[in-house]
Amino acid sequence: MSIKPSVDAHIKKELFTKETHLEYVDFIKNIWDYKKNTKLSPLKLDKFLGKTYTNIIDPYLPNKFLDPVTEYAKSINPKAEFVFLSVVRYSKDYGTPQLPPHFDAPSNLCFIIDYQIESNLTWPICIDGEIFPLEDNSCLVFDSIRTIHWRVPQTFNDGEYVYMAFYHYAEESISLPAPEAQAHKLEKYFKVYLDQLGKENFSDSHKLLIQQFNNKEMLEFLDLNRDNMVQ
Repeated sequence: MSIKPSVDAHIKKELFTKETHLEYVDFIKNIWDYKKNTKLSPLKLDKFLGKTYTNIIDPYLPNKFLDPVTEYAKSINPKAEFVFLSVVRYSKDYGTPQLPPHFDAPSNLCFIIDYQIESNLTWPICIDGEIFPLEDNSCLVFDSIRTIHWRVPQTFNDGEYVYMAFYHYAEESISLPAPEAQAHKLEKYFKVYLDQLGKENFSDSHKLLIQQFNNKEMLEFLDLNRDNMVQ
């Protein structure tokens, strides 16, 4: 059973002008500085994936950081509507940065636009086995519900980080994928992920995942864990 994605995965370079990109970097870093020091709306921490993150909804996102993205999204699918923006900072300060193979939780999302705000290392994304390296101010467009995706395993050194912005777009009438087809791809590409990782780099969290796959509990794994693996 195959899963047909709603869009072909591809990279778009220079999503914003150079000036707007620099303003975006300042905007996000100011949010991080503020949220690190407030109890009203603090950053969320995910030690398993080595990241802190926060969501930004439409009224709090300046138009200059949304309109060009939505314009591009509409050129791909005129029915696509912006839902929300999730911003993430990966660093070993928060745990072990990693993203094993997964599908995002079923919904009416038609695609996601992964925008690299700023990074001081290269950390490629894999979509159905194809590797996509990103640069600052470039983005990867793909269907995160219907295509399996992960990050190439990589050890972060002290001071290394990646800031990402994930723009989510939905289509009201889009159909949901079959879980059985997702389970087949999880089994196939998790083996690829382990080869990329190398046994000498297994962490306790990786060992837990390996145990799940060795027990062939694919559908259970899918149901229990994918909500925790949204990029």
